[in-house]
Amino acid sequence: MKHWAILLLSIAAFGLGWAKCDHPYYPVREGWTWTYKQSGQVNETYSLTVTNVSDQGFTLRYTTKESSFDLRWRCDAKGLMSLEQASLGQSQGLKLETIGSSGVAIPAQFRVGLSWSYSYNLKGSLDSGGQKMTITGKSNTDAKIVALEAVRVPAGTYQAFKVETTTKTEMAMNVGGQNQPMPAQSFAGTAWYAEGVGMVKSVMAGITTVLVSLKK
Repeated sequence: MKHWAILLLSIAAFGLGWAKCDHPYYPVREGWTWTYKQSGQVNETYSLTVTNVSDQGFTLRYTTKESSFDLRWRCDAKGLMSLEQASLGQSQGLKLETIGSSGVAIPAQFRVGLSWSYSYNLKGSLDSGGQKMTITGKSNTDAKIVALEAVRVPAGTYQAFKVETTTKTEMAMNVGGQNQPMPAQSFAGTAWYAEGVGMVKSVMAGITTVLVSLKK
C-alpha cells in the first residue's frame, strides 16, 4: 500500500510540473520530438526532444547526425527562458558559453502586438595563431508578435503567430590586460508558432527552418 501511495504522489507531482512548464505555443511534453529541416547557408536535419520535465524547468535535447547536446530551460509564471544560447559553440578557434541570462524567450501569453526582450551574458576564448584571448560580451534579443497567419510546412498547414526578432551581440576581447571592443553584430529573424505544436518555421541569418514532423 505504501509503495502505491508513493507512486501516485510521484505521478501527481510530475503532472503538476508538466502543467506549470507547458505552453500553448511551445508544448513541454516529456518525450515529444520535433524534427526540422534547414536550408540555405546550412542544409541539415535535426531534432529536438523534451526531457527531464519538472515544476521548475526542462531540457531540450538537440540531435543531428554528427552530435547531440542538451539545452536547459527554466519556467515560471512569466514564461519560458532558455538558460543557454543555442547557437553558441566552437568555430575557427572561437569558443563561447552562456554564464547568465535574463528575460523570457517564450512569454506566458501570445497575442498580436505583444513585445518582449531577453538577453545572455557570454564568456569565452579566441585562439588566434597560438595566442589565446579572453572574450566577454552580451547578446540581447527584442521580439514582437506582428501577425496571426497561415503557414505551410512539410508537417502541415497551421495558423501561427508570426514573431519578428532583432538580436544584437556586443563583445570585447582582452588583449594585454585591456578590453578592446569587437565590431557589434546585429541580425533580424522571423519565427512562426502554432498552438499545440510550437515553432513550425523560422527564417534567420540566411537559414530557413521548417517543421518536418512532430512525434508525440
